[in-house]
Amino acid sequence: MLKSVWVAVVLFASGYAAAAENHYSTPVGTVIVDVDSNWSEMSSLPDGLEGIGFQVDNGKTMQFVLGTFKDLPAGGIDRGTLRALTNDLRRSHAQEKFAVSEELMTVSGSNFTGYYCLATNPASMPAPGRFKYQYTGFVSVGSNPMMFVIGWNSGGKTAADRALATLNRMRIKDR
Repeated sequence: MLKSVWVAVVLFASGYAAAAENHYSTPVGTVIVDVDSNWSEMSSLPDGLEGIGFQVDNGKTMQFVLGTFKDLPAGGIDRGTLRALTNDLRRSHAQEKFAVSEELMTVSGSNFTGYYCLATNPASMPAPGRFKYQYTGFVSVGSNPMMFVIGWNSGGKTAADRALATLNRMRIKDR
């Protein structure tokens, strides 16, 4: 009993918010995400993306977007192509003068794998709707890709890290 009370106190003090398991229908199947109670669902996604999006502080502090593709390539993509797509994304950020992580990092769940990088915007105050920091990359369920972006500004690192942990716990039921 005392141990469970101690855990509850530690979680409360650390700002942990309970998550609710939500199901979303996408072209790759049903995506099951543990949505943090501090997040709100985005009614529309940036840059014309389709998919699922969550935000903190009306999108000023943190955004977590899982973008889906309507027209998947015939036969889908393999792990090497997924890695190459993420490297292309990393190079694109570097061309825009973002500081980017040297190596790709991996993300994986029970039935998906993926790669991402960390990109840091050189602007001291990014334009509205843009972020100082972002984890960005691709995951693949079988051979079906999804893009993800977790962007945050000052005060949003904890929420961004929770989003990355949520991404690692995400489950996808294939169609």
